[in-house]
Amino acid sequence: MSSPVNTIAENLSSPLAVISLGSNLPLQRVSGLQESAAILRQALRDLQELSSEPLVSSSFYRTTPLDSPAAAPDFINAIALLRPFPNIAAFELLQCLHSIETKFGRARDLLANSPRSLDLDLISFGNMQCQEPGLILPHPRALLRRFVMTPLSEVAPALKLPGQDLTASEQAELLQTLQTSQQIQRL
Repeated sequence: MSSPVNTIAENLSSPLAVISLGSNLPLQRVSGLQESAAILRQALRDLQELSSEPLVSSSFYRTTPLDSPAAAPDFINAIALLRPFPNIAAFELLQCLHSIETKFGRARDLLANSPRSLDLDLISFGNMQCQEPGLILPHPRALLRRFVMTPLSEVAPALKLPGQDLTASEQAELLQTLQTSQQIQRL
């Protein structure tokens, strides 16, 4: 019997989309959500609506902010794997992710890496590689981020992002050996 991860990874009928989720700014007044983990749980339900198969998600991880303003709160991060419906291309999926972020009060301000109620990044879309305005795939900084590679290695350890030689598990191990100020803890 194959695991849900194997099942979603083996299906070649539509591309596998890898989505990174993060939240470090709890909402005050959206559907009664009070904490970042609750925001991610609801965002996963919203992402399921975009998937033709059951969503696969990682555990939640508490991570210290990376390149964020001083005193920014810790993030809660996760990874989701989904199979978009056939009529959803990569750019449309990215637009859907932005709509979900907006639903949770995400304001795209000018301050890079500022605290946010919800951050959804499209890490990869099948084997697609592109550098178009508004869409770069695979995500250009995914391989440098423990908060992406650690949860990705949990749910799809053998997955290789397009154009890469290392698996998610190998990349996560490599990042763990590097000196980094970012701390990550599985919840």
